[in-house]
Amino acid sequence: MVELLIADGKIEAEDWSQTLGAELDRRVADAAMDTDAIYYSAFLSALELILDRSQFALQAEVDRREQDWRHAYLNTPHGKPVALAD
Repeated sequence: MVELLIADGKIEAEDWSQTLGAELDRRVADAAMDTDAIYYSAFLSALELILDRSQFALQAEVDRREQDWRHAYLNTPHGKPVALAD
């Protein structure tokens, strides 16, 4: 997704690398080791920060959709497709 956003000129590669680097630095400093979970958390946070800053996806909207998703999957019977309300 990030590569497409950069290729389409929606975000700047330098902004991405600086934001991701700052998020990784913060997490690694707070943890005993560098793990996949730490990297994933930093990656997601950096993407959300950039999307919010650029107003492509405001954090409030991301948070709302995350809650919508949580509600949908918790209320979907096992084996059935999860559907989000519009």
